[in-house]
Amino acid sequence: ALAHRGLRGALVGAAKPAPGDGRAAAVPRLGVGGHAEAIVRLGLLLHRRGDLEEAENWYLDAAERGDPAAMTNLGVLARNRGDEGEAAAWYRKAAEHGSVPALTNLGHLAEHRDDLAEAERWFRRAAETGDVQGMLSLARMLRSRGSGQEAEQWLARAEHVQDDREHHV
Repeated sequence: ALAHRGLRGALVGAAKPAPGDGRAAAVPRLGVGGHAEAIVRLGLLLHRRGDLEEAENWYLDAAERGDPAAMTNLGVLARNRGDEGEAAAWYRKAAEHGSVPALTNLGHLAEHRDDLAEAERWFRRAAETGDVQGMLSLARMLRSRGSGQEAEQWLARAEHVQDDREHHV
């Protein structure tokens, strides 16, 4: 799907539902209309069911509407296919649109390439937003390079944020 259209085509409108592709009929029935969040949720349901091609189509539709979660999920699909370049492009676009998980995912991609300085920058950006995964990834990285004191500070912050979330549910 996406690999055949290319990232540029996907970002400029290649994801329009065509009659008979399943999405066109589903939109009115599900009441999704033009709501990007609903489109992303449908994509997530399909993704979890293992219908990756159809999930990708829905994510593309929402990404075209500027939804950062859809862009992040497209990055996940690309990475799972082994296309780290496409994944990074989607994660960057998602980060530009405010996706904090995309920051952490960019850190993991950099770490996988052994670019630890870049990985730390991405993890730190995510951590500084209050993202627990960013904090944990940064702490792990700091500890592995011998910065145990700073690592412990980030672990404590992550624990505090998590405790706050559990008490305010």
